[in-house]
Amino acid sequence: MNEALAAWLEKLDNKILPVLQYSQDELTQLLRDENVPISRLAVIIEHDMGMALHLLRFINSISSKHLNSNINTVSHALMMLGLNQLRRLPQSLTTIESLNPSLQSLVRSFYSEAHHAAYQAGQWALIRKDYEPDEIYIAALLHNIGELMLWLFNTAEMSRLREMLQQDKMEKEQAEYVVLGFSIAEMTRELAKRWHLPELYCNSLYSENFDKPRVQGVMLAVQLARHSRRSWYSDDVGTIIEDVADYLYLDVDSTTALIHRFAAEAARRTPYIGSRPAVLNLLSEPPAAGTTTTPPPTTGQKSAQPGVGNKENASGSSFCLMTQLPLVQEALKYLAGNAGRLSVKEIITTTMHAMHDGLGLNRVVFALLTQHKTHLRPRSIVGVDNDPHFSKFSIALKSNNLFDRLMEKPQSLWLDDHNRNKFWKAVPTDFQRLIKVNRFYVMSVFVKGKPVGMFYVDRASNSCELDERCYKLFKQLVTQASVCLSKTTAKKNVSEG
Repeated sequence: MNEALAAWLEKLDNKILPVLQYSQDELTQLLRDENVPISRLAVIIEHDMGMALHLLRFINSISSKHLNSNINTVSHALMMLGLNQLRRLPQSLTTIESLNPSLQSLVRSFYSEAHHAAYQAGQWALIRKDYEPDEIYIAALLHNIGELMLWLFNTAEMSRLREMLQQDKMEKEQAEYVVLGFSIAEMTRELAKRWHLPELYCNSLYSENFDKPRVQGVMLAVQLARHSRRSWYSDDVGTIIEDVADYLYLDVDSTTALIHRFAAEAARRTPYIGSRPAVLNLLSEPPAAGTTTTPPPTTGQKSAQPGVGNKENASGSSFCLMTQLPLVQEALKYLAGNAGRLSVKEIITTTMHAMHDGLGLNRVVFALLTQHKTHLRPRSIVGVDNDPHFSKFSIALKSNNLFDRLMEKPQSLWLDDHNRNKFWKAVPTDFQRLIKVNRFYVMSVFVKGKPVGMFYVDRASNSCELDERCYKLFKQLVTQASVCLSKTTAKKNVSEG
């Protein structure tokens, strides 16, 4: 963990989000009744992102010492806490109304978007007959707590980050490196661990978990709420609705009608949040045929030391992440010095962060070979901000494509201008469309002589160059990781780890 991230985790560890004055007053009033149903209390808390977070942090700080698993829903937390302790909750929290006007507006916007995402995810869970829809609701509600925490307690740098995104049209990940020195996504994951937040919520913060249906619902709802707050008529929203239709096993028209209805219901349930709800954007005129509306950039991505290049990428950015050799050398030394003692997870995590943070590679994927050797699927991903579209890729083998050949023996490839005519046609078409670049490194991983997967990396833009030195270091890292994996465990445990 880099120093900037570690420092901010310490600063935020004991901070709390403000709550809505309405929630505080309503909860205080209801708690005067000894026979108040828990369901009524739960509704108030579930509509308030700050109050829900505080309750779950508090109860799990207690239960983690006595139980094997965390409390995952507001209702369960209320049953565990009891009315006497709950009565102290509203008075211990600050309200949004105590903030300055600009921060008030920002926090209300976050809370409105969070509730919209949670309501959509919860309703989809009911349609799918999920065994615990409230867990999905909470995971979506809390998804962006890291970003909001930084806005509240690091306003100056977050304002600079937003300005950089708007003016330079930078990729989120690059801008976060330049301004913060770490990614908001990583900080959120670390806070979730420290605060013992629900397991489903923690899982939904990792892109590689998109293939898990419950996580998928959370990710899609969060993306929908984010983009619909700007426009319902963008290409992004259209693609998300198509994905939701597949998720619900419905046609696109029926899914669109449901999503619009749920957006209206979410707004009607929480008028007191005091921020313009996304459903009102449906009243805007859709774009003319053949045109698109692109929402402005938002914040949230991955970690390392900032580096600046002079290439302009496809999104108009003038920044490319740069190589930080000491981080790579440190990772290689660590892997070599601890071979046989590290867990599979430690080996993969160390290798991927050396590639991402040290080599300045934007997107890093470790993909595992499935049990029957028919597909390569992501086991761990760094640098895509929980993008549900990138995260769901699956490379089919047994079709003599590039990745089939990689699984034949330990080998690597740097796809670039010199060999593209030879190899590009061997890259599956679906994968070409997914990555949207035609330059990357890839290398197979063998453990005890058998293929287990591969590392794929790129710079997320054809304008940010790959080079010979970076390729050599990439191969060194994969080779060292393979050696460590072979000394640590058998192939079966690589999949489990």
